[in-house]
Amino acid sequence: MQLLTSDEPRRRALEALPRRTGGVTTVDVSPPRGMERMEVGAALAGRPLAELTEELLTGQVQKRAGLHVAATSARLQVGTRLLMTLRLGPLRIGVPCEVVEVREEQGLGSFTYATLAGHPEKGLERFTVIASPDSEPELRITAVSAPALWWSRLGRPVTRLLQRRITARYLAALRTRTPEPPRR
Repeated sequence: MQLLTSDEPRRRALEALPRRTGGVTTVDVSPPRGMERMEVGAALAGRPLAELTEELLTGQVQKRAGLHVAATSARLQVGTRLLMTLRLGPLRIGVPCEVVEVREEQGLGSFTYATLAGHPEKGLERFTVIASPDSEPELRITAVSAPALWWSRLGRPVTRLLQRRITARYLAALRTRTPEPPRR
């Protein structure tokens, strides 16, 4: 994850963006009219929960899913602003978000982000790693969203397909350990 320093123009521009959640305040309720709720999960066998939580809270899910990630802090915390970039061939799609909740508890690590102006969707998305003493860890992703930009509204079937593919990449991202950097 690239750290955006306080004097970078990209950080100042990102900090100026307003939230666009479509009125949603949590992913745990039925979505308002015009919004969709999605919840998916995947088992993460053989991975320690503490390691998974650390990877989750340092943006590794998004990075390993193929997004370029720049953030206002090295570890996600409430108020962290993220500018993720998705590459689709020659296209670059900006995906700005703000972390609105972080939880680290016994058996659970999670964060929720709200979309910012310029994101193709409006809403909230939560990423949770969870495990009980008698079960393998699991990554759960829950989102409540609707298209926010003219092209994402116009191409709604295509943007929903793209959202499902990105989510599948997120689910696969934590299945293996982050490679260790080469020693010099």
